[in-house]
Amino acid sequence: MQSINFKMGIEVSAGEKFDDIVFVKEDNNETLLIQIKHFENMKRISSIDLFKSGEKKDFNMGIYFKSFMHTEKNINGQKRYFIFTNKDLDREDVLYWGTFKTRQVDSLIDFTGQGGMYEEFVPKETAIQEMVSKLNTEFDDLKNGLVELFDPRCIFIPDKLQKHKAPLNEIIEITGNYVKYRDNDEKLYEVLDSYYKSKNQDIRCIEKHVNRIRKSDAKGSRDIKTLIMGDRKALKPVFVTEDDVKNFFKQLTFCTKQPENFKNILREEIRIKMRSWIMPDEISKQLKDGTYTAMGKLEAKLDEWQEPIEALVRERKTVPWLTWQDGREVFGMLEKHFSPVRNDFYRSYVNRSLKFAYMSFGCLGSMNVEDYELVLKMNRIFNEQKCLLILGKPGMGKTVFLKHIAYQLQIKYNTWNVFMISLKQLQKNFQNTTKCHTEEFINTLFDSILSEYNIEILTTSSNDNVTRNILLFDGFDEITSTQSMAAIAVLKRLLDFNNIRLIISGRLNVKQILEISFESKAMKLAPLEYDKQVAVLKLNWNVSNDEAKMQKFEIFANKLLEMFHPKILLASCIIDWPSFFTGIPLMAHMLARAYSTRFEKFQKSDKSEIIHDLLAAKNCSMVSLYDQFLRSTFMIKMGKKNECNAYSEIKPFDEEWQTLYEEFIHVHQILAIQQCNIDGINASIDDTRYLQFMERINTGKETSVIINKSDDTTELIHLTYAEYLVALHLYENLHSYRDNLHNILEWNETVRRFVLTIIEENLPRSNAQLTKLIEINSEKSVMTFWACEAACIEIVKALLKSRDITKICFEGYGSLLHEASRVGYYELVIYLIDEYKMNVNYRYIDQTALEYAANSGHLEVVKLLASRSDSSSHKLLFVNPTLLVKESRTEIAKYLIEQNILSEFSCEKLLLATISEHRDLSLIRLLVDRKADIECTDDKGQRPLHVAAKVGYIECVQLLIDRGADINSETKSGMTPLLFAFEIKNHHSRKACVEKLMSCSTIDVKDKNGFTTFHYAAKVGLTELIETLLKFNVDINGQSTFGESPLHIAAKNNQVDFLRKLLEKTETKNGLKDNDGLTALHYAAKHGNPKCVNLLIDFGANVNALTYETRKMPLHSAVDLTYSFRISQVEHVSRLEIVERLLLSGSRIVVDKYGCTALHYAAQNGLVDCLEPLLKKSEDANARSDSGQTPLHLAAKRNHISCVKKLLSVGQPVDEKDENGFTALLSAAYTGSECCMKLLMNAGADVNAQTIEAETALHLASRKKKKKKNLTNV
Repeated sequence: MQSINFKMGIEVSAGEKFDDIVFVKEDNNETLLIQIKHFENMKRISSIDLFKSGEKKDFNMGIYFKSFMHTEKNINGQKRYFIFTNKDLDREDVLYWGTFKTRQVDSLIDFTGQGGMYEEFVPKETAIQEMVSKLNTEFDDLKNGLVELFDPRCIFIPDKLQKHKAPLNEIIEITGNYVKYRDNDEKLYEVLDSYYKSKNQDIRCIEKHVNRIRKSDAKGSRDIKTLIMGDRKALKPVFVTEDDVKNFFKQLTFCTKQPENFKNILREEIRIKMRSWIMPDEISKQLKDGTYTAMGKLEAKLDEWQEPIEALVRERKTVPWLTWQDGREVFGMLEKHFSPVRNDFYRSYVNRSLKFAYMSFGCLGSMNVEDYELVLKMNRIFNEQKCLLILGKPGMGKTVFLKHIAYQLQIKYNTWNVFMISLKQLQKNFQNTTKCHTEEFINTLFDSILSEYNIEILTTSSNDNVTRNILLFDGFDEITSTQSMAAIAVLKRLLDFNNIRLIISGRLNVKQILEISFESKAMKLAPLEYDKQVAVLKLNWNVSNDEAKMQKFEIFANKLLEMFHPKILLASCIIDWPSFFTGIPLMAHMLARAYSTRFEKFQKSDKSEIIHDLLAAKNCSMVSLYDQFLRSTFMIKMGKKNECNAYSEIKPFDEEWQTLYEEFIHVHQILAIQQCNIDGINASIDDTRYLQFMERINTGKETSVIINKSDDTTELIHLTYAEYLVALHLYENLHSYRDNLHNILEWNETVRRFVLTIIEENLPRSNAQLTKLIEINSEKSVMTFWACEAACIEIVKALLKSRDITKICFEGYGSLLHEASRVGYYELVIYLIDEYKMNVNYRYIDQTALEYAANSGHLEVVKLLASRSDSSSHKLLFVNPTLLVKESRTEIAKYLIEQNILSEFSCEKLLLATISEHRDLSLIRLLVDRKADIECTDDKGQRPLHVAAKVGYIECVQLLIDRGADINSETKSGMTPLLFAFEIKNHHSRKACVEKLMSCSTIDVKDKNGFTTFHYAAKVGLTELIETLLKFNVDINGQSTFGESPLHIAAKNNQVDFLRKLLEKTETKNGLKDNDGLTALHYAAKHGNPKCVNLLIDFGANVNALTYETRKMPLHSAVDLTYSFRISQVEHVSRLEIVERLLLSGSRIVVDKYGCTALHYAAQNGLVDCLEPLLKKSEDANARSDSGQTPLHLAAKRNHISCVKKLLSVGQPVDEKDENGFTALLSAAYTGSECCMKLLMNAGADVNAQTIEAETALHLASRKKKKKKNLTNV
């Protein structure tokens, strides 16, 4: 699962005693050798067991040491050794030999969070020589046995040699009739040689006749030949040195505790892996069954490998290795089983952008963020807010986008639970939740929507401090109007849970109610940019990257998009954005399907001119595209029945096929009407053809590519398809809706635009429908504005001829000229001015049509209106400068400036926005040359030079300085351009801008919080500026209004080099305290910066300095985390390093204002590695806080399993009560910490203990997990 190139074997002889599992990482030639020793007898292992000589003991280190010495020679590369056991060591007894400390192990075997414990044995220096002596006992016995064997007085083989099982043929041999030494075993021969030399003998001359060496009469005694041959499976003794002992224990890990149910942990790992295979809306259905299916497939595959291996082991034959390729085969099989939906989804997905609004320089601006950026920032976003709104116009692909975001969150944040839910399906449960207690709310709300397994996961994790739950609710606009307030109430109630975050999608028509209800600004899905439109075509047509094919594709795609853009731009459903029709994802995909056959023809043809026939412009309209799409959908259905090519060129249907097509449209229209549920539109669901059609769909006898069938709903796959079919129904039956057509169109914008566009594109065949519109317009003149909004010029002309409304203004539209200008319909604007003499200088809410056109980005309309208007009216106070630069409308901005149309106020706002957003130096020069004041300010008091310095725009900084900008000007917060320059993110830009401004600015300045240039330099670590700052007398110990010195800031931000330079200056005061009494050492410890801690202590920082009110030392700060979620493993290591250094430097363990020691905070925050050094130094490991809580209470309450185990292992009392009568068990039950409850009960906790309110653990557990058996069963 970790994609490691490996091979793994069991019973591998090369591993000697570490042969149970041998795992080789082939990329770096690293070998993990594992021995597993599990016992029924749980008696603790004593020091005698560890170094008992001459006897078989399960943990006789001599046996393992011998294996270690042999494998070091036999196996190449780096090696690590592990002993897994269910036995524990008698820790007090073993202290004679050394101590144990927690060890971090390879992620492959690290199950610390699930109950695993991994320790390194550190031998005492004073005990190493004795270990060497004990470990060399067998070697010494062999040496002495050989000496005795060759003694002339010895006639029987010594017992010491009889006990030796390994072959002796490397040290002695029989030559002729004599037994002699041979120089093969280097160390043993060397020791024997030394011995004989001390006796003035030459080992080469030592020999003995075989007839003088007899075996004894004892049972099992061996003769000399048998002795020399020995047992080849037995290991020969090794000679041990002190360095060997140190290396052995350095490479050996004791795995003294393992997860209670490893199979469940493996299943959880597979579940996490499955998150990369299955889309979130699918995983909610498959997770429970799918996990066990996956587990079963994996176990079956492993059984296939293991069963014959066990037989081979019994027969003592060579055992095959399990390889990385075998593993990939298993997971490839599982992935293939689970991932088709994901693969289909991403076969046509292109990356999307979102727009979100913000205030900039007093004007509303917008910014784009890519979908991958949103995913990367999601953790930070959800730390700051609990609800995210994502909205879009019809066809913008909100559901598809939400699926993509959900899937990416599921992969990137594998500790998060991600669920995607349709609000339309959920609304049936809203009413049932109104009277639910909190404990039952989630169960009731998601009943039948999520599986029981997922509901349990969500219920368990919704209030803990570990797991974040992301609920993506799709389609707020699709729930009925009567249910919208109920939906908001339900969603708000979900936000009351600590760890639930929401993402809600919908159309723009629900923007106001959602933003007000959730106090959050919505993000809007941006239309597809041109290159992404091309990408949609490429993905749908499955174009290969072959150069020739790509060249033909680009010609066809560019021509197709070019043909559609100008024709349908104004018919787009999103006219308020500068996008083409094909920028709507739904339209782009429809275009791809409609033109797929023609593209295939172009690809196969050798004639390039064929493209003109294939892309005839007569049918490039929105209505014709929907018609072609529906006809191709019909052809797919008919193709299956008639074995014809479903995507063949769509030609006019004959009478029979036309009748079938009309029936196809008819039944889909009824389904669409049911789906949209629009008041006033009725269709008979008792229609025989419709009922027969639905029967075939529901029984699976018929399928449709535009219909989605789920457990309890059958709908069109996209709401926009349904709305188009409803509009088509209205068009065909307009006479039936004479009395209520206005109301239907007023409340359904998308349907309205479709109806008007269908009429417009089918004139003059639509004269009857146009007559109906004229009749309505005589009473409701807003119809003309609707037609203008939909860019239907012929309808507008016809309606105006029947009733002149050019002098009427409608709220939200202005005059008809205002609306035409906003839409950017050049032809209509000219028509209104020339035919109806509409006044271009007329102001609606103090804005002219020219301002509407400028704010909407229509350059040609702007030029037209400017040429027709009076220059005296050119005071465009409402032109939005932020939009002009952000939407790449700088050509409009330049035109307005050159024509002297922009007011001075607008020029100033535009200058600030251009510097910040667009960085168009030519536009900036134009503004400065004309009328923009370079000392203008925004609402924060920021001037152009401040903004340029803030964004690192060095060319603009130089331009403004050259034009005389005040280089020392201050904002309302006291920020100068120089201080802003320190905050530039890019290092090179920051350095260049700071150096430029320092060369001509006042350097010794402060912001409103008293932070000087020294503080700002310390924050970003500009070490090279220290000397310059001192030269200009900037106080190296200057304190902000919060009391922070540059030393504090450097320590806080882990600027090690800057900190060192400060400390090397004799004038630096290492012990300065801020307003709360925190020193720089407190800051470094609090923010987990061990290098800064070491530096500060090395330079004399007081490790026992106390804060003023809370009475905390740096040791408290090191373990008193403010995080809501788990910290990384790297940070665990950093915290341990800090704690060890502070203790080593004399830090005392004392209580703070709340009666808590550092031990309390470490236990509360899950810092298990920090517990051991703190426990060793603590005089009272069971100290109670002012509220009576022990470290065990806090660890159990926060579900920190490893901490609970550690505290129990050192004998912390389990039944101590706090001031509310809570024991550790009661605390665990109160927060639903199941594993901690089990641990505490196994340690003897009183299950009948009661709080001061007479509640037992069972009461608390039942209340926490009502309807859930597993916790109360504990």
